[in-house]
Amino acid sequence: MTTDSQLSIASGDGRSFHAYVVTPESKPPFPVIVLIQEIFGINENMRWTASRFAAAGFLVVAPDLFWRTAPGIELDPMDNQQRARAMELNSTFNTREGVSDCLKTVDQARRLAASNGRVGAIGYCLGGRLAFLMAIHEHVDAAVCFYPVAIQPELKASRISHVPMLIHLGAEDVLCKPEAQTEIKAFVEAGEGNRVFTYPGVGHGFARLGRAGAAATAAASAELASIEFLGRYLN
Repeated sequence: MTTDSQLSIASGDGRSFHAYVVTPESKPPFPVIVLIQEIFGINENMRWTASRFAAAGFLVVAPDLFWRTAPGIELDPMDNQQRARAMELNSTFNTREGVSDCLKTVDQARRLAASNGRVGAIGYCLGGRLAFLMAIHEHVDAAVCFYPVAIQPELKASRISHVPMLIHLGAEDVLCKPEAQTEIKAFVEAGEGNRVFTYPGVGHGFARLGRAGAAATAAASAELASIEFLGRYLN
């Protein structure tokens, strides 16, 4: 049985924020995953996701990225008003500050007593973009991105790094059109061992809690691939 807790992390501007932590039941040390949220905060879906990766043997640390404007907020993507609030928070989100918070989380995670010192990032949507940025700037040991948004500008401004990267895309993702998916695949798979998987019949957010049908099949395949990928580079 996994154990959940809270971790306080010092920010780059002298304040602090919290991260949700899930620890496996097995004996440490553990490889660490910094789990980077969607635009809905550390909600039920993110906690459930953290528990799944912890059950696979990873120590999971999920920082609250909206702490500056709405600390501890949890939003339901199926509720129209809450989705609108999430979009509002996302519109004012500062990417530079978000990456800084993730880096502070990575640094602290490496030093946790239960950590083996190797840290990967796994992100969803907004978090997928941040995980991608951390990988191309070599801030983590491996990265997995589920349906990352708005990374195309980075493809032109960056070079692929030596950090192993795995990306999962829904073929019908309206936020990532086919031409963008082609560009992402060409950029990412230029790195040795990197993979981009595209899942037919599903769109954005296919791996969320409550998925069914084609989304459930795609999510199960993506999660298994992610566990194998991160286990290979973090153990």
